[in-house]
Amino acid sequence: MVDPAVAIGAEVTSRTDIDTNNAHQQLIINVQTDKIKNVENYFNEFKLVAIQNGRPDNAVLLTRPSRIDGHTLVYDHSRQLIFPAGNEYRRF
Repeated sequence: MVDPAVAIGAEVTSRTDIDTNNAHQQLIINVQTDKIKNVENYFNEFKLVAIQNGRPDNAVLLTRPSRIDGHTLVYDHSRQLIFPAGNEYRRF
Protein backbone atom coordinates (compact mmCIF):
# COMPACT_ATOMS: atom_id res chain seq x y z
CA MET A 1 0.00 0.00 0.00
CA VAL A 2 1.59 3.20 -1.16
CA ASP A 3 -1.18 5.68 -0.38
CA PRO A 4 -3.03 5.39 2.96
CA ALA A 5 -5.86 7.47 1.48
CA VAL A 6 -7.65 4.25 0.53
CA ALA A 7 -9.02 1.49 2.72
CA ILE A 8 -8.93 -2.07 1.41
CA GLY A 9 -11.24 -4.84 2.54
CA ALA A 10 -10.98 -8.42 1.35
CA GLU A 11 -13.00 -11.59 1.75
CA VAL A 12 -11.83 -15.10 0.92
CA THR A 13 -14.44 -17.64 -0.06
CA SER A 14 -14.33 -21.28 -1.10
CA ARG A 15 -17.41 -20.76 -3.25
CA THR A 16 -15.70 -19.79 -6.47
CA ASP A 17 -16.82 -19.24 -10.03
CA ILE A 18 -15.24 -22.59 -10.99
CA ASP A 19 -16.04 -24.86 -8.01
CA THR A 20 -17.61 -24.85 -4.55
CA ASN A 21 -15.69 -25.98 -1.47
CA ASN A 22 -13.39 -27.93 -3.73
CA ALA A 23 -9.82 -26.90 -4.51
CA HIS A 24 -9.83 -23.12 -4.94
CA GLN A 25 -10.35 -19.87 -3.07
CA GLN A 26 -11.69 -16.68 -4.56
CA LEU A 27 -11.02 -13.14 -3.38
CA ILE A 28 -13.57 -10.37 -3.20
CA ILE A 29 -11.83 -7.03 -2.74
CA ASN A 30 -13.32 -3.61 -1.95
CA VAL A 31 -11.27 -0.42 -2.19
CA GLN A 32 -12.74 2.66 -0.48
CA THR A 33 -11.57 5.77 -2.35
CA ASP A 34 -13.72 8.50 -0.79
CA LYS A 35 -10.66 10.37 0.57
CA ILE A 36 -9.12 10.75 -2.89
CA LYS A 37 -10.07 13.88 -4.81
CA ASN A 38 -9.92 14.76 -8.51
CA VAL A 39 -10.51 11.29 -9.91
CA GLU A 40 -11.78 11.59 -13.46
CA ASN A 41 -12.19 7.91 -14.36
CA TYR A 42 -12.19 5.25 -11.64
CA PHE A 43 -12.06 2.47 -14.24
CA ASN A 44 -8.80 3.73 -15.73
CA GLU A 45 -6.93 5.43 -12.88
CA PHE A 46 -6.66 2.56 -10.39
CA LYS A 47 -4.72 -0.70 -10.58
CA LEU A 48 -4.84 -3.53 -8.03
CA VAL A 49 -2.22 -6.21 -7.43
CA ALA A 50 -3.27 -9.35 -5.53
CA ILE A 51 -0.61 -11.73 -4.21
CA GLN A 52 -1.35 -15.07 -2.54
CA ASN A 53 0.65 -15.73 0.65
CA GLY A 54 3.31 -13.14 -0.25
CA ARG A 55 4.31 -15.09 -3.37
CA PRO A 56 5.21 -12.70 -6.20
CA ASP A 57 5.32 -15.62 -8.67
CA ASN A 58 1.53 -15.72 -8.77
CA ALA A 59 0.80 -11.98 -8.54
CA VAL A 60 -2.29 -10.81 -10.39
CA LEU A 61 -2.65 -7.31 -11.86
CA LEU A 62 -6.24 -6.11 -12.20
CA THR A 63 -6.53 -3.04 -14.37
CA ARG A 64 -10.28 -2.45 -13.92
CA PRO A 65 -12.71 -3.04 -11.07
CA SER A 66 -15.75 -5.25 -11.71
CA ARG A 67 -18.00 -2.38 -10.69
CA ILE A 68 -18.09 0.84 -8.69
CA ASP A 69 -20.49 1.46 -5.80
CA GLY A 70 -20.22 5.16 -4.99
CA HIS A 71 -16.56 5.63 -4.03
CA THR A 72 -15.95 1.89 -3.57
CA LEU A 73 -14.15 -0.08 -6.26
CA VAL A 74 -15.37 -3.67 -6.18
CA TYR A 75 -13.30 -6.53 -7.57
CA ASP A 76 -15.39 -9.70 -7.59
CA HIS A 77 -16.33 -12.61 -9.84
CA SER A 78 -12.97 -12.36 -11.58
CA ARG A 79 -11.22 -15.54 -12.70
CA GLN A 80 -7.95 -13.74 -11.97
CA LEU A 81 -8.88 -13.67 -8.28
CA ILE A 82 -9.23 -17.46 -8.03
CA PHE A 83 -6.22 -19.17 -6.47
CA PRO A 84 -5.42 -22.83 -5.75
CA ALA A 85 -6.30 -23.43 -2.11
CA GLY A 86 -4.12 -26.41 -1.28
CA ASN A 87 -5.40 -27.77 2.05
CA GLU A 88 -6.91 -24.42 3.02
CA TYR A 89 -10.12 -24.69 1.01
CA ARG A 90 -12.14 -26.70 3.53
CA ARG A 91 -14.96 -25.13 5.52
CA PHE A 92 -16.05 -26.52 8.86
